[in-house]
Amino acid sequence: MRTHRFDHIRPQLHSNGLCGDKAYQQPDAAKVRQAQNLTVLTPVKKQTGQHHLESQDQWLSTAVARVRQPIEALFA
Repeated sequence: MRTHRFDHIRPQLHSNGLCGDKAYQQPDAAKVRQAQNLTVLTPVKKQTGQHHLESQDQWLSTAVARVRQPIEALFA
């Protein structure tokens, strides 16, 4: 449901950065980043059988979580 709403407003977003969960991952993210200067940051999840994340993926996931956590707590 969230992705559906996001797909409706995404064309109007330009020169922004958004933090979201995996539901906001889009297969055309690179094309959107290029065309709209819109970056959607989502946490990186371990792949099946993967024991740990690479350091840059862990850093990104932590950064996204730190931005999202207070917002989610507000609306909880």
